[in-house]
Amino acid sequence: HAHTLVIEKGTGRLFGFGENGRGQICGFASAASSGAITNQPPQQQHALQTPLGLSKEHFVDVAAGLFHSAAVTKRGELVTWGCGRFGQCLVPTKVPYTTQDGLVGSNAAAAASSSSTVGRWHPADGSKLVQVACGRRHTVALDEHGRVWTLGDNKYGQLGRRQRSKDVTNTLANAEPQLVDGPLGKMNSGCDAIRSGWSHILALVRSDNDSGGGAMMYGWGRNDKGQLGMVSTERHVPVPQLLKPMSNAIDSSESAISIQSACCGAESSHVLDVGGNLHSTGWNEHGNLAIGLDGGSGRQDCYLSWTVTSGVRVVAPPPSKAERKLFAAGGAHLITMVT
Repeated sequence: HAHTLVIEKGTGRLFGFGENGRGQICGFASAASSGAITNQPPQQQHALQTPLGLSKEHFVDVAAGLFHSAAVTKRGELVTWGCGRFGQCLVPTKVPYTTQDGLVGSNAAAAASSSSTVGRWHPADGSKLVQVACGRRHTVALDEHGRVWTLGDNKYGQLGRRQRSKDVTNTLANAEPQLVDGPLGKMNSGCDAIRSGWSHILALVRSDNDSGGGAMMYGWGRNDKGQLGMVSTERHVPVPQLLKPMSNAIDSSESAISIQSACCGAESSHVLDVGGNLHSTGWNEHGNLAIGLDGGSGRQDCYLSWTVTSGVRVVAPPPSKAERKLFAAGGAHLITMVT
């Protein structure tokens, strides 16, 4: 990903900067005139900018895909903008440019002669959305009842539902959010967190009487590099599957992981256990799992099962009740900190 999205604390206003070639920052695409594109929006947006028509919105969550962006409003509505070629964005809603959008100079000229890529959606039953995550060509949303909705590219099963025959030939058939198959597509599933890599997804589920024993974790999508930690290299997992990660420790022993939280890299997955240890699986070509470069599976660039992240155990201070360990993964790197 080459663009960044942030939400201002207090106001809920959204800003973006970085790569803007598909309108993933500005929220509009160039209009063609006599076969030529005029007033093209800037390819790189260095200054903070709010997408077209969204300056008055209050947002609670935001996510960046490769060439698209998505956010959830305080009202529980999903908003997407940018490239929608693979159905990862909603059908655009016509949003006229006004001076209230705060655009000036070339940005204002481009917006005035362009078409908006901003689309809006909420579940037909009036449920509010609370979280959103983006992959390379797909979008995932979680509603207040624990249901998971997906839209976009389904090449590796990342939409979490069996391929419908009409979807095979019509990419835009997946541009309308639909529920995933299985328990995560039902009311009160207990799901409270969704995370997405480029082509795989993790979802955490907690029970009402959770006593600190850890969350259950579902995973689906691409798995050819061990992204889901299932030991096998099954090409893809088309529907959410309950994962029961067993971590390989340095001394080669195995133990069940009690999951506290999770995150995804481009082609990797990482979980934090209740004891404060990190465990990783998947693509490791650049050492991004922090477990060395000698893959136990015999493939130096991939780990097919969960392995404790030894580097973090060395540099992290002893855990205490007043501390939290935060971690995040980029395309090919991992970072953690204690607060």
